[in-house]
Amino acid sequence: MKVPLRALSWAIRFFWIFTLAFVITCAYSATCIKFDFSEPHSSFDGACILVTWPMAIANDGYYAIANLTMRTEIVGNGGEEFASSHTSVGTVHPHQEIEVLHSISFCMNEILVQDQYLFDDSEFTLYSTTSLDYARIIPFEFGTDTMIPWGAPLFNLSTSSPLYSPFNASHVQFTVPISFQNHCPYFNTSGTLRLEVQNSDGLVTVVDRLPVYVPYMENFDGVFSGFVDRSMTGGADSVHISWEAADRTYGPWEIEN
Repeated sequence: MKVPLRALSWAIRFFWIFTLAFVITCAYSATCIKFDFSEPHSSFDGACILVTWPMAIANDGYYAIANLTMRTEIVGNGGEEFASSHTSVGTVHPHQEIEVLHSISFCMNEILVQDQYLFDDSEFTLYSTTSLDYARIIPFEFGTDTMIPWGAPLFNLSTSSPLYSPFNASHVQFTVPISFQNHCPYFNTSGTLRLEVQNSDGLVTVVDRLPVYVPYMENFDGVFSGFVDRSMTGGADSVHISWEAADRTYGPWEIEN
């Protein structure tokens, strides 16, 4: 019985020596993995923004990196998800260096349908997660979150009450000042503002349009104007504003006066 017991004892010793050596070399090898992130760059495709992160991964350790996957999602301040993306790299062998392009695309139309992002500055959260199997058997996962400022394209949109002035015996001239500032750094505020004014009977008394082109951080100050029949100007007025951009209309929003 002594021989088998001695063999088992040596087997256990070799097992622990191998395990300890594996753990030590894994720990050391993990320090030899290098991630080099370059500056992200953006491109536009219609109303969508494509953000791409170039990166280089150098595995200078002793073991392969398997199932390397990067996941990214952009979430609004209310928890709504605007975009998500994942990139699978596969296996990075020892002493191998690879280049990876990780991209995510998000469209303005999906954001601007919510009024808060049209009129108010806010923040989005960019969640990034990277997972891998080191030495093909040890799973790792780590993640980061980054706040992305959002600027409203129609920040502080405001109008004044319609002003009427006599024009002739049957018509009066109306004017409605309107102003806002483009806080969105991703695109120019370009489109058409549409005005409707209703009288106390709910009848549309005024319709006018203003072309809009406002670069980032510039102000827009315009005036709706036109003529309306005198019989339509009485009573309490309500102003309705719409923004027509490309093939989509936002609003109308009612501004009580």
